Amino acid sequence: RNQPTLPTTIAHEKRVNPFMRCDQTPVIAAARAQIGQDLKSPAEVLAVVRAWKDRF
Repeated sequence: RNQPTLPTTIAHEKRVNPFMRCDQTPVIAAARAQIGQDLKSPAEVLAVVRAWKDRF
């Protein structure tokens, strides 16, 4: 059918999905607060957010 399987867009996901916003201040701050240390890259932020989700 050539239609998406989910009712969303990449633009919407970039606004709301923390996995796609690892370079944005609110997500960085939440990840830092979660582990209590500074994070140096979006990849480090992503790793923390992913581990956090695994424990949710």
